[in-house]
Amino acid sequence: MQWYLNLKLMQKLVIAFCVGALLTLVVGVLAVLRLQQMTDINQDMYDNRLVAIDALGKANAAMLTHTRGVVMLPLVEGQELRSLLQRMDDFEKRANQHIAVFAKTSMDARERELFETAQKIYAEYQAASRQALVYARDGDAERLLSQAMGPTRAASFALNTAVDELTSYSANAAAQANLEAQATAAQTFWLLVIAIGVAVLLAIVMGLLLSRHVTRQLRGEHDA
Repeated sequence: MQWYLNLKLMQKLVIAFCVGALLTLVVGVLAVLRLQQMTDINQDMYDNRLVAIDALGKANAAMLTHTRGVVMLPLVEGQELRSLLQRMDDFEKRANQHIAVFAKTSMDARERELFETAQKIYAEYQAASRQALVYARDGDAERLLSQAMGPTRAASFALNTAVDELTSYSANAAAQANLEAQATAAQTFWLLVIAIGVAVLLAIVMGLLLSRHVTRQLRGEHDA
């Protein structure tokens, strides 16, 4: 720091001001960047984790209700049957809407694989349940009962298992993302603490050097 001590007072003041401004800028930029990183992480957790799990849960609930409707088909007739068929159609549309929401979220390779498996089983369930609806509309009670309690029910169980596995994987991914967010927050905290500490230390050192210079200059003028 001898070179700094040899400078004139004005030069020292300018350097001290510039260093202080630079340190302030560095700390500010660091804080903004880390804050943006945290914002991106939180946004990703909402868009691709919370929304995904919520969509899966709603789709599964709609399909379970639809399945119960299929099982009830052999027990109703007339207006009650027509009403049940309409409600089942509504629940299938809801399930499809929620599935479409999930499909738009970001997935890793394993999650994509589980989703595609669930979609395949869902297609099998739709084919089986629609065949049951055909028998219901035709009034073929024997085939309806066989279809509802056989292929449709089996596809429903398989679909529920696939959705549970996908939901579990998505929940674990969300938990991992939360841990990463907490680690980033902790890292950001200590980076800012260190940056602020360095800035304060340099400010104190330069302040002491300036004070020393000014004191010496004033003593020299007083002695003169």
